[in-house]
Amino acid sequence: MEAARGVVKVLFGLRRLQQTANRAIFRFCKKMKSRRSENNKQEILSKFLEVWVGDVGEQQVLFARLSRLGGRREVHFIYVESERMATMKRNILTTLAAMAMLTGAGTAAQGAVLSFQAGVSPEAGYTADAVTIRNDGTNASTNQNGSVQIIVGVNNTNSLLRGLFEFDLTAIETAAAGNPYTIDSVTLVLRQGDITNAAASSITYDLHLLGANSDFNETAVTWNDAPTVAGGSVGTLLSSTSYVPNSGTAFRTFGTTTAFESAVADILANDVSNSIRLIAKANNEAATTQTFSRFDSDEVTTAANRPQLNVTYTVVPEPGSAMLAISVGALLLRRRR
Repeated sequence: MEAARGVVKVLFGLRRLQQTANRAIFRFCKKMKSRRSENNKQEILSKFLEVWVGDVGEQQVLFARLSRLGGRREVHFIYVESERMATMKRNILTTLAAMAMLTGAGTAAQGAVLSFQAGVSPEAGYTADAVTIRNDGTNASTNQNGSVQIIVGVNNTNSLLRGLFEFDLTAIETAAAGNPYTIDSVTLVLRQGDITNAAASSITYDLHLLGANSDFNETAVTWNDAPTVAGGSVGTLLSSTSYVPNSGTAFRTFGTTTAFESAVADILANDVSNSIRLIAKANNEAATTQTFSRFDSDEVTTAANRPQLNVTYTVVPEPGSAMLAISVGALLLRRRR
């Protein structure tokens, strides 16, 4: 906004200089005595007026006075001045056009980051969902909500465990305040808080969209009735991460990808809930050895260790203050008769 004010100030300053130049030429014309080269003088003055003067009445007055005044040197002076001012105007308009391109005809915001984490951000009252579903025995029909762990992978009985996550992204819409925006990066950070019996070799874990962003109830969902098939419908692959599970307690990150960014953008544009639902699983679920990782859930006491979705976005303002300044400048500099 300050830059826009500066542009306006400069443009109005140029306008005042223009008016001063007009008055100087007018006074000079009054001093002319010669009546020679009337057609040439009128042609030159017409060109000068086309460049700088917009009021028809002013033009007529100056035409009348020039028709009675002027000599060769004076006419040449007006010609030179009109050429100089025309060149100045072209340079100013070119500069303004370049400014418009460099600023994107606006004052686009720098990328902002919003973190979505239960009990932490975007506000202390924010809630998110995270729950394990597993296919071993009676656990397949038992809801696992309330556990402080989300377990993902294959356990020592070759049973499968998957994690479901849900984050409401409405805060991005609120922050954009009706302006269009781009999604620049998305990451999911999970804290591996317990490494008991964890694998000693590198394991890859995949993060997918849950079906077609299918909804689930954290307090009721089980392996058997997960959306939209048992075990949860595995949708678009969004991100993967690999590490050695027993290497120590650590934060594990599913990094940004084009697919992850596109999924968030599509949900915000087309899903009235503004919520993204995810499913995490081991890349190789046919493994015959345990490959699981235990992550802190949204129920863990330490809020900073809960699942965290980070979204970087950039608001793209509608043509605003800078474009207004440029438009004002163009109008000031393009006054026509």
